[in-house]
Amino acid sequence: SGIVVPSVSAYSLGNNTSYAMITSGAITISNATTYVDGDLGESTLTGGSNIVYTGTGRDWGTSSTTASLNLYNQLIGLTASVTYGAVDISGVFIPGVYSYPSGITSAANTSITLLKDGDYVFQSGAAMSLGANFEVKLSKGAHSARVWFVSVGAVTSGANDIINGTILSNAAINIGSTNTIDGRLICVAGSAITVDGTDTVISI
Repeated sequence: SGIVVPSVSAYSLGNNTSYAMITSGAITISNATTYVDGDLGESTLTGGSNIVYTGTGRDWGTSSTTASLNLYNQLIGLTASVTYGAVDISGVFIPGVYSYPSGITSAANTSITLLKDGDYVFQSGAAMSLGANFEVKLSKGAHSARVWFVSVGAVTSGANDIINGTILSNAAINIGSTNTIDGRLICVAGSAITVDGTDTVISI
């Protein structure tokens, strides 16, 4: 019984782990209120008054953007354990690398379950689009710090999504209203991160 401490992931941002959001482009918070537990890294912040955050940083630099790009390249370059056709993401997963060359999509009101401690890497070869009320569920020691969604294309979440894991995109990231994200939002190509902001929580 007690708190289960996950083993250490093979993948990280190195010395830049204080950041909850990183892009060399813009972060836009469209509506109040977004709660951010961690630092922000961006060149331009719009809607800053809509953010409640615990971080001490409000900038970006060579170290964080280089670390983000290195992590993205490492994750997207991994050899897949399983490759899927043009199907919605669903079901139960064990640690591994899962490739969706046509892009990761989900229907509304669906979920995936991650079954034990270990690294989970979900590679999206095109845009990633999640339906409303989608949830990443953790079970039997699985931990958000070891879950990675890495997308070649833009990422869009629906309303009321619960995402346990970090999102890395080579394009824009657009987060719907009332999301709970236990992980980071990272754009590696200088694209924008846009958060609807209506009671959305982003924590690391």
